[in-house]
Amino acid sequence: MGKILISDQKEEKTIAENNLQNKNDQVLNAAKKSSLEIEQGNELMRNVIKYAMDAIVVTDLAGKLVEWNPAFERLLGYNRKELEQRIFYYLLPKEERQKNDRLTKKLLNTKKSISTETIFITKERKKISALVNVSLLKDKNAQVNGFVAIIRDLTETHMAEEKIRALEQNYAQALENANDAIMIVQRAMICYANKKLSEYTGYSVSELLELKYFKVVAPEDRNITDK
Repeated sequence: MGKILISDQKEEKTIAENNLQNKNDQVLNAAKKSSLEIEQGNELMRNVIKYAMDAIVVTDLAGKLVEWNPAFERLLGYNRKELEQRIFYYLLPKEERQKNDRLTKKLLNTKKSISTETIFITKERKKISALVNVSLLKDKNAQVNGFVAIIRDLTETHMAEEKIRALEQNYAQALENANDAIMIVQRAMICYANKKLSEYTGYSVSELLELKYFKVVAPEDRNITDK
């Protein structure tokens, strides 16, 4: 009987060891799968950052550049080696640095991302405008350990705005210097009148802008203008 009892105990121990090994194998396989999924996710994120059109830069709390994408290098004209050990603060002109300090303090206090337009200095010492969105970066313990900024070059946007303003100015000059009397009406009120209309009606331009349009239209023509 004693020998049988010992044999039973050995079998139970073997079964327990096998069960434990199976559990260990399951945990290990799950860990490998999780690690693979994490690595795949990290690889996807790295590719998103690498090929992003916008510049992306990560700094530590002191503002030292930690990581950035090729778009950031293109934006400022530096290569990767030239950006190593640089401080974000010194990529800004002196007139922008005080604002940068103020916004950094606000970000650390509110914990909310901040968007602002700022100026950068390129390697060629040119000033460029950019829209910057800055957020806090946290470690696995949810402790703030740096900043991440997404930067969009506004050079082309500002150039387009300048062209629009130039066109508007040219259009306004064309209206003002036209040989015909011109007025623009909104809700029956004159909202624009050129000099020629002032000459025709005898009203000053400022007076015209306080009138309803039919005040300067002959009674017999009012039905036409109403249509």
